[in-house]
Amino acid sequence: MCFSAEASFGAGLVCSAIGAMSLRIANKKDLLIAAIPLLFGIQQIIEGFVWLFEGKGFGYFSGFIFITIAFCFWTIYIPIATFVSETDKVKQNLMLLLLPFGLYLSSYGAYSLSFPLRIDLSTNQIQYILSVPSSVFLEYLYSTVVLAPLFLMKNLYLKLFGASVLIFFIVSTLFFNPARFSVWCFFAALSSILIFLAVHQKKFSHI
Repeated sequence: MCFSAEASFGAGLVCSAIGAMSLRIANKKDLLIAAIPLLFGIQQIIEGFVWLFEGKGFGYFSGFIFITIAFCFWTIYIPIATFVSETDKVKQNLMLLLLPFGLYLSSYGAYSLSFPLRIDLSTNQIQYILSVPSSVFLEYLYSTVVLAPLFLMKNLYLKLFGASVLIFFIVSTLFFNPARFSVWCFFAALSSILIFLAVHQKKFSHI
């Protein structure tokens, strides 16, 4: 993120702990949802190494893994996780409709990362600079694919998680370019405490 290695490692450890607690209490159908904070935590810890090694050597490898998760993983994982957790057939079908777009974005991300990636820390922010530039359309499609399934869920805390991630998407785009990918992932990770509340509510109220 644009703060420091300590911020990334700290956020990573907190999110990992929240994820572990979520997985302990989650219903079987909610395990993929419950794992989200843990996965965010791992992603943040990975970015901590980008800071430690200044984006070179192992730091470059870590940055490549971080951006691969951001571009190629979440657009598939979120629609599937919400589909498995949801019980309403209509909402499940809507989530499935988003999956081909997620697969497309993941494939495009993999294509983009087949070209050299540059990691720049010269402005005390982590900038992931792709040889194949993104577009506004793809970024808005990305946000739709990962956020719409959360808004479709009945659980209030999952809706709030989606809303917080959307707010941070807007904030990172408006105020943290060109480090927006790093910033958005950081604050989305911190927002994942809402996942624990969602899983807890579903476990004990059967929502």
